Amino acid sequence: VVTTAAGCKSITTLDIRVLPIPTPNTTPTPLAPKCDDNNPGDMLEVFDLTVNESYIGNGDPNLTFHYFATRNDAIANVGELIPATAALVGDNVWIRVENNGVDYQGEHCYVLVEQRLTVNPLPTIVQPQAPYRACDNNTDGISVFDLTNPQLATAILGPTQLPADFTISYHPSQAAATAGSPSLPNSYTNVTPNAQDIYIRVVNNATGCVNTGILPLAVEAYATATGPQEFNECDNDGNPYDGVALIDLTGYAPAILGTQDPAVFLVSYYTNLADAVAGTNALTLAQAQAYQTDADIDTIWVKVENSSNLITPVCYAITTIDIKVERYPNPVIGTANDVTTICVDYITNQVVRPLTLNSGVVNPGNYTFEWFEGTSTTPIPGATGATYTVDTAEATGATRTYTVRVTSATPQACQTTSNSFSVIQSGQAVVAAGT
Repeated sequence: VVTTAAGCKSITTLDIRVLPIPTPNTTPTPLAPKCDDNNPGDMLEVFDLTVNESYIGNGDPNLTFHYFATRNDAIANVGELIPATAALVGDNVWIRVENNGVDYQGEHCYVLVEQRLTVNPLPTIVQPQAPYRACDNNTDGISVFDLTNPQLATAILGPTQLPADFTISYHPSQAAATAGSPSLPNSYTNVTPNAQDIYIRVVNNATGCVNTGILPLAVEAYATATGPQEFNECDNDGNPYDGVALIDLTGYAPAILGTQDPAVFLVSYYTNLADAVAGTNALTLAQAQAYQTDADIDTIWVKVENSSNLITPVCYAITTIDIKVERYPNPVIGTANDVTTICVDYITNQVVRPLTLNSGVVNPGNYTFEWFEGTSTTPIPGATGATYTVDTAEATGATRTYTVRVTSATPQACQTTSNSFSVIQSGQAVVAAGT
């Protein structure tokens, strides 16, 4: 109705048409996830975005579908992903579901539907990988590699990926690594001497995404430890009778190493085999250079390691320094009841009570003996036992002194000469006449 100021009216009709809003299903199933195989690292993959159109359309034949990378693009109807059957995307997309009818402005009524999708990253493989080394036991450049070594897995995955979340396998070629077959055994023997590349396959256990890489193998020269070395000496350190010595163990290093480069093949010293194998509780340099032995017998374990190996266990060999410190004999001349006198008949000058001197040495069968009288440097002829009997008189009646020189019957021939022992010469007691 249009009315003028004077009250005149004119009447006509206006048709109002309300177009229906689309009623799509708004919770489509997420698209099957993909791995970031196309240009790894960009997290973009090609998806067919149309696979859920039938579900989303909800039986309405009068709908059209347009696909956008963001919600704002879908609202503004700009940047449509074409073709939707092969769209390069990396995150959820927005579907503009339109009614085919148009309003008075020529616009389609629409509803937005979010389509979820996922691009999963590939496992990270640290590359280039440092050579994985093994020891060459027989100098032919062939060795056995333990491919289950946890340190190897950590080196391949780096610090941010947990080995428990991935499956690692090893293969003879890139094609085999890509296909996942054939695989190398856990204990692998290289077929190319000294150095060989094998191929790594890493699978993310949660996503199934796969990455491959190269693992160089290197066969290291095996360490050798020449020995056992021996220390067999008399007890020349401090107390000669305690069997303890002070030894510079590092003096044995050249003999133990032989021709091996001491800058590469490192020597360490241990007091027991278990520590040597584990590489724990090694003697410090100062301790090794002034090592105080156990009494009499001791053993030091010496470990030679090839330090060029970057992944433990390094190549090593173990030998021993077998120590025997021989105590010096400790002769102390004594007699029965501590008697120091021989009795001599004054008239005949014959000894009527001799005196047996005892060297005081334990286990005399392990030693040789030489007895000396006075300051003479010539042994008493035939006096080679652990005891010596003074059974001759001194013409002047003077006191005589005796020493004994004792030598061990070992290659070391440890030798000690006793302090002198004085033997007094006395006559027999005489009973006075008439008493």
